[in-house]
Amino acid sequence: ETKSNRLTREALIIERDTLRRDLTELQETLDTRISTLTKQHEDILSTTTTSLVSQHLAQTKQMTEEYESTIAQLRSQLAGVDEVHRNEVLRIRDAHSTEIATLHSQHEEQ
Repeated sequence: ETKSNRLTREALIIERDTLRRDLTELQETLDTRISTLTKQHEDILSTTTTSLVSQHLAQTKQMTEEYESTIAQLRSQLAGVDEVHRNEVLRIRDAHSTEIATLHSQHEEQ
């Protein structure tokens, strides 16, 4: 494996791991926010009017949709990085196979 290929592969792995970590953090943030909003919703139900409850539910729904959209985008980016990484690994493997075959045939000629 050439140094350039190794560095490319390592960079792709780091990018993939970063996207996975970001996705996990966003999912945790979403879970925490939903929990917080649910608790707030319960408090509102016991102390406010139907109008305020409806407004809070709309905000909760909007935030949930925004987080889900962001998570979907991150999943899509991660899938792209995984595909690039997979292709790079296959390209490197093919290059190595060709190089080994060449070396083997040169050795047999000697």
